[in-house]
Amino acid sequence: SNIEQRKDTKSVVKNLTNELFFAFGGSNKVATPIENCTTNKQITLSQLIELIKSDAPNNALKVREIVKKGFDNNIDKKEIKKEIKPLKKDFPFVLFSGFCPIHHNNKTIIYNGAIQVDFDFYIAGGDLKAIDLKERSKNDPNIIISAISPSGFGVKCLIATDNYDINLHKKVSDAIGFELCEKYNIDYKYYDSLGASQPCFVPYDKDVFFNPNFEV
Repeated sequence: SNIEQRKDTKSVVKNLTNELFFAFGGSNKVATPIENCTTNKQITLSQLIELIKSDAPNNALKVREIVKKGFDNNIDKKEIKKEIKPLKKDFPFVLFSGFCPIHHNNKTIIYNGAIQVDFDFYIAGGDLKAIDLKERSKNDPNIIISAISPSGFGVKCLIATDNYDINLHKKVSDAIGFELCEKYNIDYKYYDSLGASQPCFVPYDKDVFFNPNFEV
């Protein structure tokens, strides 16, 4: 495979922009039996960016409104999550760490070595923390994409690594999380270490940050 043939880091850096691939699903049927799931679409990095820039569904805008109003009025985080859960069930999703033909699972994923960095600031003023982190992340040479989460209270980033062993994904994700938390002075409790095939809702953000000259 192309991944197995890439032996040196320079080659990886040079080719990753064209070779990164992801899974895109029309709706996030996380708890749906696999036989009821539709086939995922394989998309490129440029297609992922265009997807993030596209118009958000009405439900996505409603979620941001509910979350913002909830934290501004000191409503418990659990109650806010309970209220937005029905709205999120049909959100489109992407897999940042590779491609699964159907649904999402580690057995069928074609792993791309990328890590989904997910920070959630589910606290009052968390939306401002998310905006601040996104701005600061623009100076990080390792971050490819940085976008505000669907809730408006988090940031999702994409980082490429030279690890192509899916069994090491969790360790790599945790290590990157600790490093970023230290770098940006963020409490690790706000970092969500996600599995390789764990889907995320599309982070619709017209002003998504993209660094084409990222470093692995």
